[in-house]
Amino acid sequence: MSNYIVSQLSSQIFVLSIDYKSSPIEVREKFAFSMLSSVKFEEALQILSTEIGYTVIVSTCNRTEFYFSSKYSAEEVKQKAIHIISELKKVDISLICEHLNFKIGNQAIEHLFRVSAGLESMILGEGQILNQLKTAYSQCFKYTDSFLNQLFQKALAVGKKVRTQTEIAKGAMSVPAAALQIIQGLILPQEISQKNIMILGSGQVAELCLDHLHSQGATNNITLVSRSESHTLLLTKYGITKSINYTQLQNYLYDYDIILACTNAPHYIIKPEYFEAEKSKEFIICDMTLPRNIDPQVAQMDFIKLIDLDYLQKTIKENTLKRSGQIEKAEELIYLEMKRLQKWLEMKLSVV
Repeated sequence: MSNYIVSQLSSQIFVLSIDYKSSPIEVREKFAFSMLSSVKFEEALQILSTEIGYTVIVSTCNRTEFYFSSKYSAEEVKQKAIHIISELKKVDISLICEHLNFKIGNQAIEHLFRVSAGLESMILGEGQILNQLKTAYSQCFKYTDSFLNQLFQKALAVGKKVRTQTEIAKGAMSVPAAALQIIQGLILPQEISQKNIMILGSGQVAELCLDHLHSQGATNNITLVSRSESHTLLLTKYGITKSINYTQLQNYLYDYDIILACTNAPHYIIKPEYFEAEKSKEFIICDMTLPRNIDPQVAQMDFIKLIDLDYLQKTIKENTLKRSGQIEKAEELIYLEMKRLQKWLEMKLSVV
């Protein structure tokens, strides 16, 4: 990537990031902002924007990132952010310093564009990140300024353009598709359609699971567990006839072979005490969430195979290598979009 410098104004842009490349899942989940803990999310935005400057928080299953447009120096922004995040998340400053990435100005802008293009995703070119960025930006809109607005709007456009003009997304798996491919490999020679499957959640990830399962002929053997009314739409769309409430979950676990966790809950939904060691029943449990929905201690039970996001990361590399030749094309598009952003910045400076 070129070392093209955007503009003096861009030196006011910063990003502090903790992601799957720099930290394991047990660290990442300490910094995640769940949709079900919106009060803390709003609290974080209010404090960060007051103490540092205009702010956008991006929190996904693989990263938590804080974007700032600030009048303070890079060191001031970094130290203020570290201390505030430490207080909000009740984690030691040393843990943040060990795992964070901090980028300034042009590097911060390039990073956001690479994230939107899927170049920084666990699955190269995956499309879910675009919706996640769009959601994050809309949730933080009242805490942004004209430059962060332009930056995120441009990032979303970059992500779409990269996927349209390159083959970066060709053959890209979603995390659920990758997870279910791994599960299929574990149960061979049986088919996944022959197994009883429980899905925890009814959001976008749950729907991606259902898309893949439906394509494999698995419908009648699926049960949805959800508190949300939206699960009724999924039941109709995929012809699913079974659903239960979380209050009934523990009573029905032994009816299933595969459990897929994909909720927004900020806590463990399944714990070791829900299982009885004397029952000779094998489970495959896949936790696609951050914070995790499945207590990692269940992996200590001989009859349970637990798959989490870190396990998935190791398996996905082969799929990424098949499309690695598209990375250079995507980077060229990002470079061109950064030059266009330069022109916008120059126009902005000329009228100041």
